[in-house]
Amino acid sequence: KFISLKWSSRMFQLLKFILISNIATAGAIVLIDSTTGLFGIRFVSDYAFFTALILWGISALLYMYPPAAGFGSSSNKAERVADAMVDRSKSDKVDTLREEENSQMFTKLFIAGIPPMALCLLATYL
Repeated sequence: KFISLKWSSRMFQLLKFILISNIATAGAIVLIDSTTGLFGIRFVSDYAFFTALILWGISALLYMYPPAAGFGSSSNKAERVADAMVDRSKSDKVDTLREEENSQMFTKLFIAGIPPMALCLLATYL
């Protein structure tokens, strides 16, 4: 019973994140489009598409650019020598934590982009 309660709490947090991120993104799109006309949006499916596009774009950036782990991979000899003199035990833990958090946020944003894309497809083809 404890596991199911913990699972339902996590699922509720995910659903809350999806709702808030979609509302915030759609609100930003409405604000930008109404003030500048930048997107030229005419249909609800356009709002849904741009919402999914922005959420998945941020998600892709988190996936493609994980936290850097020092200068060890640099081609500059001075940077490699300086990196070798640093005790990296604490910073490695921080980098690992940041990478885990980026992975979680990437997954959440990817999942959050699914409902607006589904709405976009439904509005377009129905």
